[in-house]
Amino acid sequence: MLKRFTIIMATLVVAFFYAEYEKRKMDSFLELSEKITLQKNLDLKELPDISLKEIDGTEKNIRELSAESKKKYVFVHFWATWCAPCEAEFPALLSSISKSNSNMEYILVAVNDKKEKMEKFLKRFDKVLAKENIKILMDDNDFYSSKFGTTKVPETYIFETKTFKSVRKFVGPQDWLRKSYMNFFNSLK
Repeated sequence: MLKRFTIIMATLVVAFFYAEYEKRKMDSFLELSEKITLQKNLDLKELPDISLKEIDGTEKNIRELSAESKKKYVFVHFWATWCAPCEAEFPALLSSISKSNSNMEYILVAVNDKKEKMEKFLKRFDKVLAKENIKILMDDNDFYSSKFGTTKVPETYIFETKTFKSVRKFVGPQDWLRKSYMNFFNSLK
């Protein structure tokens, strides 16, 4: 009986330490991933001078939107309702927007999406999307996202609004509520 108890306890101790080891390994991976996705965008030097459509069909030039906003930065996020990672990260992205830097204009660009699907999806977030510093635009045929160098969604860019110079690029879905991201956004003054 004592031998069985000792074996069970030893197994539990080994399992605990193995789980802790795996957790630390995952944390290290996430930190490395964060460093990679927080990298300077070396490909796209400045915000392209392009016009996109709002859901109602009105054309908006993203440089003009940025300049008119009087914000210091513009956050351009490419996403789609047909993209599962985009849909999964969207609530955290909007929550992050609500909690972070007020010096940022947010432009959320739906790529190759259907107007009806977008409206249905976005209806859940009406309260947050009603903010004046968030614009929803559409890239109907994936033409403009390619001007940014975006090959798959989600992908995000941050630019200065005075010079339109690139600040950062985020590739793939992000944990937007992660403390390091919140600190980064709040550091942009």
